[in-house]
Amino acid sequence: MNADGGGGCSGDGSLGGNDDGGGNDGGVTKSQNSNLSACLSQTDSSMDVVESSPLPSFPSTSTSTSASPLPPPSSSSQIIDSIITSLLSLTALPPGTQCDLPPSHLHTLLHLASLSLTLSPSLVRLAPGVRICGDVHGQYTDLLRLLEYGHHPPRSRYLFLGDYVDRGKQGVETICLLLAYRVKYGDDVTLLRGNHEASGINRIYGFYDEVKRRYSVGMWKRFNAVFSMLPVAAVVGGRVLCMHGGISEEMMRNGLQGIEAIERPCE
Repeated sequence: MNADGGGGCSGDGSLGGNDDGGGNDGGVTKSQNSNLSACLSQTDSSMDVVESSPLPSFPSTSTSTSASPLPPPSSSSQIIDSIITSLLSLTALPPGTQCDLPPSHLHTLLHLASLSLTLSPSLVRLAPGVRICGDVHGQYTDLLRLLEYGHHPPRSRYLFLGDYVDRGKQGVETICLLLAYRVKYGDDVTLLRGNHEASGINRIYGFYDEVKRRYSVGMWKRFNAVFSMLPVAAVVGGRVLCMHGGISEEMMRNGLQGIEAIERPCE
């Protein structure tokens, strides 16, 4: 991945398909959501082991205030709802306020996010009418404003082009809200991989230090395991190719098949 590239889209009629908003360009959204619902119910029992042995909570050394998360819920779907509610509660608090989610909740979120992303191909095909968003870089207040302006899912569908962490001070809140929305709403929220979703990059530019301070090095590794499952590009309406930074000419020699052939997890 490009070490300093931003997100971008390019229109190309040669990609095929149509742009009339028909269901064919929407990929397998309904079946993926159905499969994910099954994953949620199947995971409730398997996650009991994780939730019964939570990791210790590491106190934050930040001067920012923290919002207390809701009491622990009992099922995986309730945990996702609790995470979303806790993170959205920061809207009413001063910018920079942290939400210290329980480590056991993060384990559940990352596990379910990995399952959800496994259902997506490396090249995602989306129907028109999706809102396309570039780098967020841990600016959680900006993300909340963006979602408020464009409407939170499922009222609006979103395609994010990567770079969710690093540089900003709230990479944890940023990526957790997006992953929680992905788990809850499936392909209504598509997350592509940016260069800062690579461990070699976010080890240097802030995310590692943030997660280590607030949780543990092990939690940082778990985040990066999920990052390795993110798709790398999307085609909207069969005509517009979207990705972060770009794809090498070597991979594009066979057209879009080169992107589709990328195996994940991918370092």
